[in-house]
Amino acid sequence: MKNKKNIITIICIIILAITIAVLLASFKFHNSVLNNSEKGRSSTKEIEINTSPENLTIAKVLKENKEDKVFYVTSEYALGLEPTLDYLYKKSDIIVVGTFEKDSKSYVSEGTIRTKTTFNTVKVLKNDSKTDVSETVTFERLGGVMNLSDYLMNNISVRKDEFTNIDKNARSSYYVVQEFAPNNQLNFADTIGNKEYLLFLSYCDGVLMPNSVHYGIREISKDKVYDYDSKTYIDSKINEYSKE
Repeated sequence: MKNKKNIITIICIIILAITIAVLLASFKFHNSVLNNSEKGRSSTKEIEINTSPENLTIAKVLKENKEDKVFYVTSEYALGLEPTLDYLYKKSDIIVVGTFEKDSKSYVSEGTIRTKTTFNTVKVLKNDSKTDVSETVTFERLGGVMNLSDYLMNNISVRKDEFTNIDKNARSSYYVVQEFAPNNQLNFADTIGNKEYLLFLSYCDGVLMPNSVHYGIREISKDKVYDYDSKTYIDSKINEYSKE
């Protein structure tokens, strides 16, 4: 009987030890997943990329590279109804007339390429912020171009099985393009200082961005502004806004 009890005790101890080991392994695995997740979140920092016109631009990449060297990120531009100019005026923190100066940096945020852009200020129509835009205004907008290596480096939204056919050492010679607006209408590489734009800008989580995506950047022609839906220039209220 004693031997039988001893055997049962030993079996119980073994089962208990196995249970504890499984629980510890599960705990370590859970912590590992959390740590990797946190590392993934912290890896979405901005990547400083020189995107000035004489260096990396969408136009230059498309001109100098074959189609198989360029990948496209789809942009969702549909907002339902196009916002009216009155709506944009009321909902924007800053409104200026300006000319394009430069694109200074591109980075990936939640799988989307964004570009830091600077305009020279021609006229300030509204400024409800503490930001000085009397000389220049800098904001971040949807779209841009990056080499594939930089794009993948901090983009946790890309599946692990994507781009595995491209050698890691060769990825810097491939490019990822996300158009700035439908038909890439807001690629300013050829318009430095030549065209004036009406900019409707708003702060979102502390970042100054165009209000209503590309609708917040309108090319001006003889006091009329470009309408993306009708693809024509429509009457604006630039002079009226400047009097308010």
